[in-house]
Amino acid sequence: MKRYIACFGDSLIYGFPFGKEHSWLAKVNLLAQDVILLNYGECGTTCDDILETMKYTVLPEKVHRIIFLGGTNDLLQNRPLRVILSDVEKAITWATDLHYDFGLVLPWLIAENNINEKVSNLRKQLVRQFGNNCHIFDFQAAIGLTQQELSFNYWDGLHPTAHTYEKIGEYAKPLIEKWLDDRRNS
Repeated sequence: MKRYIACFGDSLIYGFPFGKEHSWLAKVNLLAQDVILLNYGECGTTCDDILETMKYTVLPEKVHRIIFLGGTNDLLQNRPLRVILSDVEKAITWATDLHYDFGLVLPWLIAENNINEKVSNLRKQLVRQFGNNCHIFDFQAAIGLTQQELSFNYWDGLHPTAHTYEKIGEYAKPLIEKWLDDRRNS
């Protein structure tokens, strides 16, 4: 039986600049036999935009889970951390009130070092504040941590290369399947 997950977020969900068919979600769909990730990513969105998209998207009845990835655009636009966290909290509340299981993908460190301190802080705060309220996904290991790895794995400093999107999908597949299996068995 296919298990459907609605995935909301920014260009990192969408698969920019290569398109949805080359996103990490598409790679998971290709590799997983019973998982279908529906791509509702929109380039340039902040967490409040993503929440609005979630609220106004009519999801198929077969969707029982949501994955959310955002925060980098918020940081690039200098939105305060407390506002970003509030937006994520509203997204989690909205989803859980509608009985969707919620998976939060931590934003990734990027090749632009000047913002990575803010990204690291956001990642820590998301885990601290929401780690007990939803499932946290961390795909950073697929991209790397060193400046050399980050520079190599990004197309423009912010968006992964096509190969990196594939690596993220390969890394994400078993983690998403485990989340689905754990929820099925509980």
